[in-house]
Amino acid sequence: NEASKGLAVLEEKLIADKDKYEANLDARLSVAGPARSAVEQMNAKEKIEFLAACNDKRQKLINLISWEFRQLLALQQQLLTKAGMPGFDGVTVDASSIALQSNICRFMQSSFYLRARIGETQHIAMLKSQEEKLLANKSIPPPPPPPPPKLMSPLPPPQFHSTVTFPQPPPNFP
Repeated sequence: NEASKGLAVLEEKLIADKDKYEANLDARLSVAGPARSAVEQMNAKEKIEFLAACNDKRQKLINLISWEFRQLLALQQQLLTKAGMPGFDGVTVDASSIALQSNICRFMQSSFYLRARIGETQHIAMLKSQEEKLLANKSIPPPPPPPPPKLMSPLPPPQFHSTVTFPQPPPNFP
């Protein structure tokens, strides 16, 4: 998918930039001479800043992709709501609604795929057959639930008649 490719391209570029940057830091360190410890500190600081900039670029790309996905989801929800698709009632971020909508879209995708493979006429005939079976099953009431299991002999309720008293020290008033 396009988002994964974009992230992979960015990762490859960042890794190449990091390798080049580390080579430059190593070259700087090799000619440091007596100022080696100061150069090491400066290199460590610059490396941290470089890695932070890489992470910032990565996060910006992820945020952009996420925003595009949210816009696509909202557009899809609006379109399918206007089309009268069950399960779509406008734009929502509710997780259970999105899960239901995802299943509906997955079903629609598989239906389009199946129609392309077997042809429109056979697909319509199959759908009508399934509709008839579902309507026939609706008229048959579901079986009643099984009765709860019975105990061999009911146990008497526990009886607590203990009167235990604990000695308490007398109140200490000032």
